[in-house]
Amino acid sequence: MVVDKDRLTLGVLIVALAAFMIGCTAHAQPSKTETTLANVAKDLVIPVEAEHKKNPVPDTAEVVEQGRLVFVQSCAGCHGTDGRGGTDLGRNMYPPADGHDLTSRAALE
Repeated sequence: MVVDKDRLTLGVLIVALAAFMIGCTAHAQPSKTETTLANVAKDLVIPVEAEHKKNPVPDTAEVVEQGRLVFVQSCAGCHGTDGRGGTDLGRNMYPPADGHDLTSRAALE
């Protein structure tokens, strides 16, 4: 009977997770639940005092090249290789990445 109880518990968890994931999509407008979860996750990951800290990474050609490689591998798919957001993927996400020009002065602030 213990095995059946474990299977039932696992089944209930899978159904609950599936029901929750239905509300999390990549459509034009996220659900209220998805927006709330994203904001909570952001607030947990980025400490408030981070805004006032000085960048500890030195401004050298080697560091800039490493940053460029990370951008190409992790960011360019949505923001474009030029940082202006002109990709199909970027235009079709919410919020759209093509509305966020990473080369603008506002992006630096």
